[in-house]
Amino acid sequence: MKNTGSIKGVMAGALLMGTCWMAGAEAASVVYEDVGFIRGVGYESDSFTVASDGSYRVTLTDFSFPSEFDQLSLSITTYKSEINFIEGAGWFDFEASSGITYYANVYGVAGGPLDLGLYGVGVEALSAPVSHVPLPASLLLMSSALVVLGAFGRGGNKAEAMESLPA
Repeated sequence: MKNTGSIKGVMAGALLMGTCWMAGAEAASVVYEDVGFIRGVGYESDSFTVASDGSYRVTLTDFSFPSEFDQLSLSITTYKSEINFIEGAGWFDFEASSGITYYANVYGVAGGPLDLGLYGVGVEALSAPVSHVPLPASLLLMSSALVVLGAFGRGGNKAEAMESLPA
């Protein structure tokens, strides 16, 4: 009796791992993160640098803890100029160069009964586009994997049927 269940499991696992690897291929890497409180009216500024030239995404989050900000904004600047500005929670993309110091500047007016707000700032590198497998090649690969799985499945059933026949 052949054990085709384990072979099918290995093939299915390999197919799943390949799919998960391709899905995660465009992940971004975090360059800078900060979380802070502002009581009343406040301004925070922090510096960061990037490792390589490229596109980066800045995200400003209002955690609504203990309540939302009445006003919240973020600007990214260098010592010479403003790169971009956002008012309220959200994100924007910008081009950055290595060797330059950037500043994340947060301004907030806390709200609610405690007059306190919690914000988050994140900067992440946007990865370069991944070259995907062309459609004809991926169809060939997928169809050959399905044929192999089908052959293992049928082969095991025939062998079991042959063994159960009387001699």
